[in-house]
Amino acid sequence: MTNFDCQPLGDQAVLLTFGQIIDETVHGNIQQALQAIQAANFPWVIDIVPSYTTVCVYYDVVQIALMDNHLPYKFVVDSLLALNIVKSTERHTSIIEIPVLYGGEDGPDLSYVASYCGLTEDDVILRHTSREYKVHMLGFLPGFPYLSGLDETIAIPRKEVPSALVRAGSVGIAGQQTGIYPLDSPGGWQIIGRTTLPLFDVTKTPPNTIQAGDTIKFVAIRGDIND
Repeated sequence: MTNFDCQPLGDQAVLLTFGQIIDETVHGNIQQALQAIQAANFPWVIDIVPSYTTVCVYYDVVQIALMDNHLPYKFVVDSLLALNIVKSTERHTSIIEIPVLYGGEDGPDLSYVASYCGLTEDDVILRHTSREYKVHMLGFLPGFPYLSGLDETIAIPRKEVPSALVRAGSVGIAGQQTGIYPLDSPGGWQIIGRTTLPLFDVTKTPPNTIQAGDTIKFVAIRGDIND
């Protein structure tokens, strides 16, 4: 018995699909799969990439050809099924606190978000900091965390015209998601604050401060953020 479906993604990857909606059960199953595949330490695994409802496993066809006479895709699927991922131990993580200076130059869209949602700026900050968020995946930029758990009363569409420059550390809202820009970049999320916590450093291993499966909580701070 498995809790995912398999399908090829090109000739060097297999896509494991755990559901069609974003919810806690699907998120938990994906984290179990990540833990099980990482623990197996397969020499032919090149990368494991989780998303909201899937896990993509990239594999080395040359290594598999040297190890086994099966077709690479069948060999990989059989190996993953043998892990019995459905019974894997759930990953437990501590809460990572993200200090954020809200509003002003560091949160230029906070007043617009408050007006759009019919709230005060303090209401938006309170609701944004009152939740614990699950990191479902990293993408768009190296180390950019896509987070679920946003209070629906502060959900807001992306900007119609993206900003040419969003500063590293900016905390934004787009739809029912919130996230953090790890690097300077163009972007269309509504920026409500900024953190000095570095999210991506290529000189470190791993380079990402936050990993898929982590839990984070935003904490409001006061004072100036220096570049």
